[in-house]
Amino acid sequence: MEWVVSLETSIPGTFSDELADRVIEDLKEYSPAVGGRGGRIGVTMSVEASTDRRAFDHARGALRRVLGSRSRVIDVRVQSVDELERELEAPAIPALAGISEVADVLGVTRQRASELAGSAAFPRPIADLAAGPVWLRSTIVSFHESWERRPGRPRALKEEKKQR
Repeated sequence: MEWVVSLETSIPGTFSDELADRVIEDLKEYSPAVGGRGGRIGVTMSVEASTDRRAFDHARGALRRVLGSRSRVIDVRVQSVDELERELEAPAIPALAGISEVADVLGVTRQRASELAGSAAFPRPIADLAAGPVWLRSTIVSFHESWERRPGRPRALKEEKKQR
């Protein structure tokens, strides 16, 4: 199975373009991507292994052969190629909702959605634009799931209309 292993490693000395070139050359069989800053280097590589643990061990050993035993792994991420592809296909921006989308999610009119948005119990928008407030769609969905909806007009309004 093919795995993508990302290792962040502390190194003696300072990251440089020369070090990056050496790592890329020495690990070329793993199609590495390299970056770094200060006393750290990050390397992402493709590794064939039967398990994620074996992929990690293999990648760590290969990187240690290049950087030496004084390098220390400080962060690691191992994922299958399929997992990485799904992650990369996901939108980078979360789903957003304006008043029209809020109304659709809640099953109410835009006017009612605007009224609800003004209530203290309603989630706060993440931004107020010239076009109106904007929420994370997931926040509105969560609100909808916990919303105790009471259909019809409030009693006070019904009784007031009867008296007219």
